[in-house]
Amino acid sequence: MRWPNSIVCLAVGEALVRVGGRGYSLPCRDGDEARIAELGAGLDARATALTSALGAMGEGRLLIALAVTLADELAEAEGALGAAAARVEAVAAALEDGA
Repeated sequence: MRWPNSIVCLAVGEALVRVGGRGYSLPCRDGDEARIAELGAGLDARATALTSALGAMGEGRLLIALAVTLADELAEAEGALGAAAARVEAVAAALEDGA
């Protein structure tokens, strides 16, 4: 089977995601195919960057490396969100004190 794109929707409620040269059939809710396609393309781009930086690796190691990379990005985003929320709270408190 040829894989012309990173993602190909197979049927309603199912998407084919290509990551690191391998295809994975994923069930999804009707209408979520485009979002799954977008997310899958992002994973494939990250997989390409990881293999360029670290060299070829097996499927399992690649998927773990992707998971760790995403977990790190999520932790950084959560930290930034928490810091932004604290700044908003401080500004709101200052405005309330000044009112």
